[in-house]
Amino acid sequence: MAIAAILFLVFYLYQNLNDFRQIDQVRPTTFCVVIALTTVFLCLNALYNFIILNLLKFNIGFIESFHLSNLSSLLNFILPLKGGLGYKAVYLKKKYEVGYKTFLGVLAISYLLNLIVISVLSIISAVYLSNKYLLIIYSLIFVGLIGLLVFLKFGVEVNIKNDKISGIQSKLRSGWKVLKNSKAVAIQVLSIFVVNHIILCLILIILVKDMFGLNVLFTESVLMTSANTVSFLFNITPASLGIKELFMAGSSDLMGIKSNYIVLFSIIERVLQFIVISFLGIIGYFGLRSYR
Repeated sequence: MAIAAILFLVFYLYQNLNDFRQIDQVRPTTFCVVIALTTVFLCLNALYNFIILNLLKFNIGFIESFHLSNLSSLLNFILPLKGGLGYKAVYLKKKYEVGYKTFLGVLAISYLLNLIVISVLSIISAVYLSNKYLLIIYSLIFVGLIGLLVFLKFGVEVNIKNDKISGIQSKLRSGWKVLKNSKAVAIQVLSIFVVNHIILCLILIILVKDMFGLNVLFTESVLMTSANTVSFLFNITPASLGIKELFMAGSSDLMGIKSNYIVLFSIIERVLQFIVISFLGIIGYFGLRSYR
């Protein structure tokens, strides 16, 4: 599937090479604004990382947490299957002797909350745009996520013989037990998710406007960036390469926006993200060496 997603992206780019001429339309100031927004996005991710680690009683400072978050983001960008997350878990296990289960469980619950926030924003946007297809899709996602939370809240045990699924269920329960006892942390985490989603929307609106002269509504940007976030559930390629574009293109098609615009936007966004992530990730690598 990973190879198929990448081949799809390569074929799509080959068929739409002329669209890359639109890059000349982007002003240098726009690139600077997008890079600045991406930096803020990564800093908020680092803050989220710090909040979660403190919730788990790690004796870790903000700077170390900041470096760890940025290096992890870089590894996620170049490795499949959330390689950066694995590195982060190993680093914390080795230095702070925390169990993988607790750490990964809290991250899983946090991502679950993120998806719920995105689903709510997407449902509101779909209602505003009168888009019944996306309304149905995100309503189903929302109902499924709420159902999962209800299972966790009331401690419903589901006997599953599949070891992988049982492991996921165990991690979710472990994370839920930690997060449910700290409402303040949950509110902080949700606030970061909302702000970061707004940042992604602004990046899309700014770049698409400069490249194609297309005015994308904020509600439309919410639905397309939501597709971006959902695609990370299928993160089997580095940074969901090809999969993210497929999800965003499908979402834009359902709103009547040319998918080739959104695919090109996604590629340019990736390049700018990689510049920022590489810079901060390399600093993070050398910064963490001083803590070992």
